[in-house]
Amino acid sequence: MVKEKRGIGWRLPEIFLCLKDVFYTFWWFIFASGGDLIVGVDNLNAFCGWVLKKLGKAEKVVFYTIDYVPYRFENLILNKIYHFLDRFCVRHCDLTWNLSPVMVTEREKRGVEKKYRRKQVTVPIGINLEVERFTFGKINRYETAFMGHLREGQGLEFMSIILNFYQSNIVLF
Repeated sequence: MVKEKRGIGWRLPEIFLCLKDVFYTFWWFIFASGGDLIVGVDNLNAFCGWVLKKLGKAEKVVFYTIDYVPYRFENLILNKIYHFLDRFCVRHCDLTWNLSPVMVTEREKRGVEKKYRRKQVTVPIGINLEVERFTFGKINRYETAFMGHLREGQGLEFMSIILNFYQSNIVLF
C-alpha cells in the first residue's frame, strides 16, 4: 500500500453523510497528482470523478455500479437526487460498468435514452467462462486489471506475484 486515508465515522442523517463523502472524495483526490482513470464506485463518486476530470485531474471516468434500486432512500427528495445523479453519470462518464444487463433496461424505464446502451457494459462478479478466448498474440501482456477489495486475502497479493514475475507496473485508485 502506498497511501491510506481514513475519515471520521460520523453518525449523521443520510443527506449529511452523502455530503461528507463528496467532501472526502474531493479533499483526498484534489491533492493527488491525478491519473489516467477514475473508477467511481456509485453515482456520487462517479459524479465527483466527472468534476475532477473537468478540473484536469483525470483523463477518463468510469461509473461502476453494483445495484440499481428504484427506491434507494426513504426520503423522496434524496431518492430523486440519487436517480438524477445516476442518469447524469450514465450520460456523461466515459463508460458505465453494470453488475447486470437488467440495469440497462431499468434505467431506460426511468428516463435514460437507449442511445446510452453502447456506453454501458456488464461487468459481473467472478469469471465468465463463456467469454471468447483471445490468442496470446492479441493480448497486451503488460496491462493488468484487478477488480476487488484492497485487503489481505482478497486476491491482490496474487496480482503482485504475477506482476513481479512479468515486471509490470500497477496503479490502483
